[in-house]
Amino acid sequence: MDITKESPTSYKTMRTVISRTGKQNYRLKQSITWSKMSKNRYVDVTGIGINPSFWGPTPGSEYGEQKWTTYSHTSGTQSHSSIYNTSSTKWSRGTGGYSVRIDLPNNGFGGGADAKTVRTLTNYMYYSVRPVAVNSRLDAFGHYAHQEKNSAISPAISLSGVSFSVSPSTSFTYHPNTHVLKTNP
Repeated sequence: MDITKESPTSYKTMRTVISRTGKQNYRLKQSITWSKMSKNRYVDVTGIGINPSFWGPTPGSEYGEQKWTTYSHTSGTQSHSSIYNTSSTKWSRGTGGYSVRIDLPNNGFGGGADAKTVRTLTNYMYYSVRPVAVNSRLDAFGHYAHQEKNSAISPAISLSGVSFSVSPSTSFTYHPNTHVLKTNP
């Protein structure tokens, strides 16, 4: 049985899920669904932290995807996607969790009937974990940051359990964190 925690704002909803995939093996998944498009769309950072004293990420289990639709008068609605697999350079991996940088789509430049506008936007990421010590709980801490100001510097990510930061910090706003708990895993 999945355990889910949601954290909505007026712009988006963040959902963090713990799913059992085998005996003491779990998948941690986080998704973001935008209900209102932000005017500033540069980079988002999404990740899930764990307690590294008791759980460890399974290398090679990470995966992410972003999906969006655009609309123009001449082309109508079109679907797009980008994938973040294990070979992607967008991942930040550590013993305390994994996170991924996601480049957000923007509206098309220029005017005219073929100018594309982003209408819907969702993304998700997941990775698997396994126990590294005997314990009675699995904590998943969902984290998310949205870049408000453009920066030529690629963001540096720090994620370990409940601790999460992105720098340059002045360029990002943080979504309220989630905490999902599975007892007696």
